[in-house]
Amino acid sequence: CKLDLFLGYFASALNDPLAIPPHVDGAGYERSPLQLLKENRAEFDAVAQQWTQNFATAGSDWSDRGTVKESQDFNAWLGEIKHRYKHIVVIAGNHEWRALKISGKDEPIVAAAADAKAYIAGLLTNATHVLDDEGVTLCGLNIYGSAWVPGALAADPDHRDLCSEAYSAVAEQANAENVARRFERIPLGVDLLLTHGPPAMVFDQLEGSSSRWGSSEQLARAVSRSAPAAHLFGHLHEQRGVWHRPSRDSAWAGGVEYERAPGEGWTTWPPPPLDHPSTLISSNAMKNHPALEGGEQASRIAGPARLIVAKPRVNADGQFVRKSSSACWAGASNAEWRFDVGETAAKALTNGGGKLAGTKVAKPSLNAHGWGRHLRPPSPPPSDEASAIQQAVDAYNSQRWAGNHGSSWSPF
Repeated sequence: CKLDLFLGYFASALNDPLAIPPHVDGAGYERSPLQLLKENRAEFDAVAQQWTQNFATAGSDWSDRGTVKESQDFNAWLGEIKHRYKHIVVIAGNHEWRALKISGKDEPIVAAAADAKAYIAGLLTNATHVLDDEGVTLCGLNIYGSAWVPGALAADPDHRDLCSEAYSAVAEQANAENVARRFERIPLGVDLLLTHGPPAMVFDQLEGSSSRWGSSEQLARAVSRSAPAAHLFGHLHEQRGVWHRPSRDSAWAGGVEYERAPGEGWTTWPPPPLDHPSTLISSNAMKNHPALEGGEQASRIAGPARLIVAKPRVNADGQFVRKSSSACWAGASNAEWRFDVGETAAKALTNGGGKLAGTKVAKPSLNAHGWGRHLRPPSPPPSDEASAIQQAVDAYNSQRWAGNHGSSWSPF
């Protein structure tokens, strides 16, 4: 089974809020996120053409301001590439809900947050599966996706963001419980876990410090309990990297891939302990973080889509190794899987062994506008945003009742 961790975990991947002046509409962007992607299309095609992929995980943060138009543009792009894949699996990130920062408590985006799955799936009709704390079995793989909860704090997703009327209104909905306990829903038997952000102490080192940013202690506990074979996420641009190993009793290889300039990488924590349950951990933010590179650096693609190859494990007799009965999903093959980094992605690792981890970190700096990390207020939404949000929810519900959406599984 071959898959692309494609684009995603845009992890703010194609969109950098610090690189674009505030209160400028899409026409005023120097290069929009999708323009940036298309300018680098050959790089992605070089990865994709190696294999006939079974599915793509086109992660999250495909938008900057969280507008319907941005999601519509992303959906159109998914339509351009979907002929390559049997399945396209998507989860939402925090930027998809960024409009809540400047919205009032009665705005349509608040109502949409109450049924986040309906809203996102109604916008992304070219994705075969939009997961929101639920699982699905594809190509024999048990995949569980935990999307960003509207109202969670970007710097610490285990807590709520109450910086606006809209966030406060969302907190009064069921979302408050989702922020507090959502990762407890991750079941046993997951082969591929998709989250927007990292677990605590894994690719979450704040630049130039010994502090964490954007990670979840709750998620770290859930990973330890549920033992996914592979965990894919993003959220932190400068922590793009991968840890991988052939088996759970092997040493880790890899490290941070992000470079401020050629040969000048960023630090991260040491690899996870040997008793960590996974064999592949990928932070695949694809866009750079210009404000952290010193001055007004240009937006660019910091790294390509990551090609991942999944193979069922076999014993000495050539038989599939099966999961224990407590980790089996109904109707699934429940084989144990091995995940390998594709050749192109593996070559991106400096010296093949994570030598970037431990190199000198460039001093973080503000850009010419004086904005700090992710503090720039988003631009006001378009005037027709309210009706567009409602149309997205209605579109999903009409398809759901018609039975036209791919089925998914949830433990609740």
